[in-house]
Amino acid sequence: MMNYKYFGILTEDMYNPLDEDQILNFFLEKHLITAYRTLDNKKKEDKLTNEKGQLETTVRGMLSDIKYKYSEELLDNIFIYLKSFFSGLIEVNIIMYTRSFDIKTYGYTKKKKRKEAFRKFDKLFFEICKEEQIGLGKNLNNETGAEKRFVTLKKVQCSLIEKLKGEEIILTNYLYGNNDYFTRELIDTHPYLLEIFEFENKLSILIDLNKKFKFEEDDVFTPKPKSELIFKEHSNEFHSLKQVEFIEHQIITKEKVNRAFIVSLFDFFSNILNITTPSGKIFGEIINHYFNFKFGEVSLNGSEGNNHDRRIQELKKEWEIFTN
Repeated sequence: MMNYKYFGILTEDMYNPLDEDQILNFFLEKHLITAYRTLDNKKKEDKLTNEKGQLETTVRGMLSDIKYKYSEELLDNIFIYLKSFFSGLIEVNIIMYTRSFDIKTYGYTKKKKRKEAFRKFDKLFFEICKEEQIGLGKNLNNETGAEKRFVTLKKVQCSLIEKLKGEEIILTNYLYGNNDYFTRELIDTHPYLLEIFEFENKLSILIDLNKKFKFEEDDVFTPKPKSELIFKEHSNEFHSLKQVEFIEHQIITKEKVNRAFIVSLFDFFSNILNITTPSGKIFGEIINHYFNFKFGEVSLNGSEGNNHDRRIQELKKEWEIFTN
């Protein structure tokens, strides 16, 4: 079973002996809550003297006492946990929806099939989003107009996550790691959980339709591969997008990635294939930035050894397969 952050972080033996201040400090230290202040409606008048010696009165709002709310990170993790109960059913529903669509559009021209897909896309969208929730943004022609549909969908999802703050029983059982609370009966009947299912089920179908028919660029729920982002930013530093795609593929599929492997990747492209590649310094900075590593500067010292040579040979074989 997947591990979920903060799940079971509390136990009764640990929690019960704590007083109110200790509980508050614990929640703050573990990033379960965050502090905030709001502008109070009460006003405070200050008497000031101007240059002429006359009294002036200014009125300003007062900051209220410090308040606390559940952290976004906690709410996000609980939402992911709750979504996991529906993931299997949602996958099946996507398959069944695709099957039904394929049956209905059998024999359609490509243009007619896309038109029907958009009709369904539009209908599904307005089943989970209201027209007034669509904000201003750049439209498909890069003109100011209605924001992209997936931007609106993300806002609606965020508001759904925000509603978790009012679900104290769910929050408490999550923090105590009480799996027994989340029964099939609860999942099938709890209004908030049913709301999550309805939204995420239709969102998944919308994402799937958009992937197939490209109604708009979705950089919200379907972010671009790191290789595309790297090549867009550093196209003059690399020979081709294929080269960067190979680098990404190597990094995300290897069980263990260390600095020695990154050095071998750099050597392979820079010296073995002898194609356009950033300097060792820039190559390392790009890898660290986009893949969240903290490796030192990438450089060759002339004594890399047998392990390096073996990695080079493996990269040769995998590059040949990757490019054919």
